[in-house]
Amino acid sequence: MTPTLHLVFCLVLLSAVMASTQLDSSLLESLSGGKTARLRVSMTSCPELQTTEGASIDVLTADLTAQAAKCQATVLSLLESEKSRLPVTWESLWPDQTIVNGADLKLANDIAALENVAKIEGETFVNLL
Repeated sequence: MTPTLHLVFCLVLLSAVMASTQLDSSLLESLSGGKTARLRVSMTSCPELQTTEGASIDVLTADLTAQAAKCQATVLSLLESEKSRLPVTWESLWPDQTIVNGADLKLANDIAALENVAKIEGETFVNLL
């Protein structure tokens, strides 16, 4: 292997490892073998919501929706671009979380590589009996 090719390989491997550090270990296991999963994507700090005291529910809802769109813009843009490759759907939660349905390992790693993503967790099932 040439030194340049070796360096490129190391950089690609390093970026994949760095991205996967934000992925929950049980999620990595559930995405192995080409499976898909439901993800909860948590964003790093979002700007605090500036509201007017006594604002109506409609105004607060509009403010929260705008803040979520701004905070989650990079994730939402990536999800839009992936729709042609993967039948993925999502739901934005105010203000700093997004639920992604049908994500594969590539998409999970791509989301984890985004600058403002703090953590990605998989759906957890608990037996009650």
